[in-house]
Amino acid sequence: MNPEQWANAVYTPLKKAFQKKINHKKPKPYYWSW
Repeated sequence: MNPEQWANAVYTPLKKAFQKKINHKKPKPYYWSW
């Protein structure tokens, strides 16, 4: 597994979970890039 694949495997679920957590608390800011 190359570093990019590893980063995607680890980061994507975290990113989704974090985004969901943020979305529950407040609207998505205009600068939100995910």
